[in-house]
Amino acid sequence: MADITRLSRFVGGLPRDVDMSTNTLQVSSLKVGSISPTELTKSLVDLLVTINTTGLPSANLSAGAKQSTLESKLAAFRVGVLNYSAAGSSDDVSTQVLAVATTDTAIGAGSGISAAAAKGIFVGTVSGATDVGKVLIRAAGTDNGIDDGTGDEVFGVISESGGVYTLSYKTASNSAFTMPTSTAIDFYFAEVMDLFSFGVDRLLMPAIGGVVDATAASAIFGEQTARQNADSTLQSNINIEITARQNADSTLQSSIDGEITARSNADSTLQSNINIEITARQNADSTLQSAIDSEITARSNADSTLQSNINIEITARQNADSTLQSSLNSEITARTNADSTLQSSLNSEITARTNADSSLQSELDLTQGSLGSAISGTGGWLGFSGTNYLNAELTISNSLKVLDSRNAAEVTARSNADSTLQSSINAEITARINADSTLQSQISAVNASKVDTSFIAATGGISAGDVVALSLTVAGEVIKANASAIATCESIVGVATETKTAGNAVLIRTYGEATVTTEAALDIGKRVYAHTVAGQSSKTAPSSVNNVVYVLGGATATTKVFVNPKLEYVVA
Repeated sequence: MADITRLSRFVGGLPRDVDMSTNTLQVSSLKVGSISPTELTKSLVDLLVTINTTGLPSANLSAGAKQSTLESKLAAFRVGVLNYSAAGSSDDVSTQVLAVATTDTAIGAGSGISAAAAKGIFVGTVSGATDVGKVLIRAAGTDNGIDDGTGDEVFGVISESGGVYTLSYKTASNSAFTMPTSTAIDFYFAEVMDLFSFGVDRLLMPAIGGVVDATAASAIFGEQTARQNADSTLQSNINIEITARQNADSTLQSSIDGEITARSNADSTLQSNINIEITARQNADSTLQSAIDSEITARSNADSTLQSNINIEITARQNADSTLQSSLNSEITARTNADSTLQSSLNSEITARTNADSSLQSELDLTQGSLGSAISGTGGWLGFSGTNYLNAELTISNSLKVLDSRNAAEVTARSNADSTLQSSINAEITARINADSTLQSQISAVNASKVDTSFIAATGGISAGDVVALSLTVAGEVIKANASAIATCESIVGVATETKTAGNAVLIRTYGEATVTTEAALDIGKRVYAHTVAGQSSKTAPSSVNNVVYVLGGATATTKVFVNPKLEYVVA
């Protein structure tokens, strides 16, 4: 296989089509002429070869006519000066140019025209032949151009004045370029002559300034066919690669769509589970609250019953104490009276004895009657019977103390029971608050999830907080959404999280909480709509004819919204 790079350098340093199977140069045509160049095609070359070898088909065409015809057509080819030491913005290259251009003195042999008269050198820019006068410059011995400082290559222009040829150096933008001192270069320029002086049995050879015969020309045209076939094969391979890339892109898009669907379904499932959990927690909280309310009611009723019993017992004890006190008072009075009577009886023993015994018996009967069965018929203490706590007590005083102690213990037990109940209620309330906090954290974590997507900012740029919609004219571009009409509010994608100028990538919050530009403070928990002012949001839906009612999401703060866009309707 031929070394295409080496062959390309061999042909004047210019890229040429090459038949890799035969390692031959291929051209489809040549430009002939200096002012109005004519394309020299294969058919014309074949005709010239025929004229040169067999003459024109017409026997009446003279040699002079042949010469005149060929002299009216010009051909150009490149010649080169190798390993030239350049410096500055231009150099006098007269010696080098004329030496190369006048080397082949045999070109005019047999034609009656001298080599010097048959040749010329292109200078400047030739009208009608773009860049024919451009001089190709390469680093000496290589196919590498000279960098003009902008990543492009330096080229040259040859000008002539008074027989002096000057090579000027230019940047790719046609500005003057200064060569460093002693820069070794190879440069190639165009030489022109008429076809008669050039010789129709010769064509440009793949070496600077040389010629080839008709056999080489045939090889050149064979190379053209090989290049065309190779180009066809390359195009076929490119088409196959394009198809493969399109199929791969389609597969990738399908995978992306599948992933989006899977994520959407997963999000839906998650939201459903969260809703179920919220409902379950709310139901559990309601059940717990109902149980707490029932327990509070039962405890309140029990406390009321206990207090009622305590009040009854207090009343009974107070009544008993009153009765006892009354009895004691009566006894004191009776004792006083008895003592008085006794004293009186002592003064009058006989008379008093009889009266005193009678009075004493009356008093004893009264006392026994007031104490009931606790006193025996002889006045002895029998104790209480049929009571819960006093049966074992031997005196009235002890009985009262036991009753008081029991009342105090009951009050303490009720207080302890109430304290234990309140502690249980407080523990349950704390557990419910903690569970609600955990649930709220989980809900907040879901609400805090965000989806950011990169788009391209449209003309005028995008600011952080702007509500944006897809452009209807440029793919991948977003504009400030305006709910005045569907053309500027067709597909809202979210809220910008950063400020970017036109043509730059900008991140858009397509799902999740974001700070928005709003015409007034938002109502927390309520819907937020696209506004009829470009880029703004509003808590009020637009209502004029042709306005677009587009829900951006729900307000999480006075300037924040949980982004989840949805088109509602267009106002008729």
